[in-house]
Amino acid sequence: MGKKQHIGMRIASILISRIGTAVFVLAFFLIIISIAGYIWDLQWTGLPDPDPDDTKTRAKTFWDWLDLLIIPIVLAAGALWFKRFEAEIARTSESVRAQEAALETYFDRMSELLLDKENALLTSKPNSPQRDMASTRTLTVLRRLDVRRRNQVFNFLRDARLLGVKKRTVYTEDGLIKTIKEKDPISVFAGLNMGSMSLQSANLPLVDLSGVNLIRANLGRADLNRADLSRADLSGADLRWANLSRVDLSWANLSGADLRWANLNEANLSKANLSGANLSGANLSRANLVWANLRDADGLTCEQLTKAQSWEHTYRSEVLRCGAEKLYT
Repeated sequence: MGKKQHIGMRIASILISRIGTAVFVLAFFLIIISIAGYIWDLQWTGLPDPDPDDTKTRAKTFWDWLDLLIIPIVLAAGALWFKRFEAEIARTSESVRAQEAALETYFDRMSELLLDKENALLTSKPNSPQRDMASTRTLTVLRRLDVRRRNQVFNFLRDARLLGVKKRTVYTEDGLIKTIKEKDPISVFAGLNMGSMSLQSANLPLVDLSGVNLIRANLGRADLNRADLSRADLSGADLRWANLSRVDLSWANLSGADLRWANLNEANLSKANLSGANLSGANLSRANLVWANLRDADGLTCEQLTKAQSWEHTYRSEVLRCGAEKLYT
């Protein structure tokens, strides 16, 4: 879309918005007049019953004029609604085109880095320009895409072995599934600042996010099964309904995080900071909570604690009330 067309759409959107406000004010004004006409018997409105002997000589009332204008008003309101609907479709279409263009450009640029024979990305050293470019481009494009297209990026990175995955599932020639313990050469997320990023419903099993800044990030309903989040900063992050089964969260900062209904089955939370976190409904079955800081954690119950695999030395007075004095130091 050209610059002039974009400006035209902006002007049209502003005009439609102002016309919509005028229609709303007019409708509100008519409602007030109608109510007042009935309550105070205002004959000039035409709403109270008129004098039957005066029907031939009485002047036209407000309601009479409104009766003449009702069809034009309805037509104008219908046209306004159609214009707003048309403008919304145009904005949506433009957003889709922009995201598709950004995704295509990202794939092209990343493919160039991967196929560069002289400075191949997969054989590059830490802090090299190639890795910096890959990380920067990934971070930039993720901020511009919706959920579905973000997951396309993750699938691309997974296929290109750029997620730092330590184990991967492959299909043998016999059609059998086999797990290979082979670490990816690179994790494009290593050392990145992903604070406040929207990663809702992200498909990131086994990903290496160790030490990554995810402060106040939105990871609601994300699949992080068996991911490495050790020493990651997830303070204030939204992890509601996230799949954190068998994830490594040792030494992670989860203070103030929202973990309501998160699946932390067999998760490693040893020495993690969960102070002030909301754990209502979270599944802590067989989780490792040794030396975890659970002080002021909200929604934590004795049932959740007793289902954990180990919770010695956890900093939480709740442990005493759960009948585990001998485990508390």
